[in-house]
Amino acid sequence: MKHEYAFGLTRHGHCDYRAVAQIYQQLKKNYDSRLDYWTANEFHYGEMEMKRLAVPRWRRWLSFINLYRWF
Repeated sequence: MKHEYAFGLTRHGHCDYRAVAQIYQQLKKNYDSRLDYWTANEFHYGEMEMKRLAVPRWRRWLSFINLYRWF
C-alpha cells in the first residue's frame, strides 16, 4: 500500500521533485522547531537535491558552470 501515499508525488508518470522538495522543507521546519538541527540539516540536503532535480535537464546543461567547463 506504499503506492497510495506516493500517488500525489507523480506527474505524468514521473516523480514530481517539487512536491518532494516541499515535503523535505516541511520536515526541515518541523525538526528545526524541535531544536534537532542535525536531522534538519539532513532534510535540507534532500530539499536542495530535489530542487536541483526539478530543473529541466536541458537547462542544467546550459548553466554558467557547464558552459565554463566546455570552454
